[in-house]
Amino acid sequence: MRPLDELVIEYLSGLSAGYFIRQHLVIVAIFIFGAILTDLLIRKDIMWIKRCTLAFPVGLSAFVIIAYIMLITGIPYTAATVTAATVLITALALVLLAAGKRAPAFSSSPDRPPVAKPDGSGSGKLTGSGKLTGSGKLMGSGSAKHMLLALAAAVLVATVATSGIAPVSISNDTMYYFRRYPDAIVFYKGLRDQFDFFMTDTGLGSVAVDTLSALFGFGETFGIREFFHIDFIAFFGICVYERAEKKMNRKHAVIASVLITAFLAASTPFVILGHWALANMYFCEMFFIAAYNVTEDDHSSFYANALLMTALALFRIEGTLFVIWLVVCTSVFTGLGKETAKLVILPVSVLFGGYCLRLY
Repeated sequence: MRPLDELVIEYLSGLSAGYFIRQHLVIVAIFIFGAILTDLLIRKDIMWIKRCTLAFPVGLSAFVIIAYIMLITGIPYTAATVTAATVLITALALVLLAAGKRAPAFSSSPDRPPVAKPDGSGSGKLTGSGKLTGSGKLMGSGSAKHMLLALAAAVLVATVATSGIAPVSISNDTMYYFRRYPDAIVFYKGLRDQFDFFMTDTGLGSVAVDTLSALFGFGETFGIREFFHIDFIAFFGICVYERAEKKMNRKHAVIASVLITAFLAASTPFVILGHWALANMYFCEMFFIAAYNVTEDDHSSFYANALLMTALALFRIEGTLFVIWLVVCTSVFTGLGKETAKLVILPVSVLFGGYCLRLY
């Protein structure tokens, strides 16, 4: 007769394997969804590896917005409807890409600051075709080989993220009120007037992300958090490289990027933030991504960044205040105030307004 402890270990191993596979597939699906949207929303004149690191944040942001549109409109919130909505938007994006429709370029106008060339000279105007004129070197989105490499990297990182290697810090409010709210949304297939105020006074975006575990049956979303965290480290390293390359040769830029990124990854605040099972990790790291994209010389990521800023407002209850600051920065540094109002302020107002009307 087998000992009881062996039976328990075998049972838990099988259970963990089920959670692992489902969460792994969800992570890869979000990455692919985001990669398609990124290809649609970001012009092809940025490094392909940077586009890859933006794919998961863009995919996750799009999912959060889809989730809250469904919740405030009363569409039944189930695995089938969420999957159908995501597939529909993916298909629409693919149709637009097949038709050659991508985010339009911005031409210089009197109310927009001139765009500097990478070497610091000239106006570096953007033409209607989305190409940067002047001496700036463009690195496109890459070939099918790059796409396969990106997908393989996503599968590998998802494996690491869902393996349970990284520790997780939890607290009473995290594991009861905060974690039960997503489960309640999925159980009742939407929002209910009876939901407690304390449960709703949390990061709405992270609540939407946490519904994935209840929708697709993999227990917790720690793997999704860890994937996002690893993806952000890669994005940060690329940002450092982009800035360093303007001041030094490529070899030194790579060294600077590796050293500074390693310093960030090993710093105590960053380590604590990445392992704390609340909305703070999503919010802080997405805020950096959005703020960095605002400083782009050619505004090539403007439409994707508008999507990120809209989701950013949902990831913390006070997130709207920080998004307003980003909107002001976008208006001042890029002259795209009207576009930002239409693509960020209006959607955020509708989502928050609809959410409050549904509950209160």
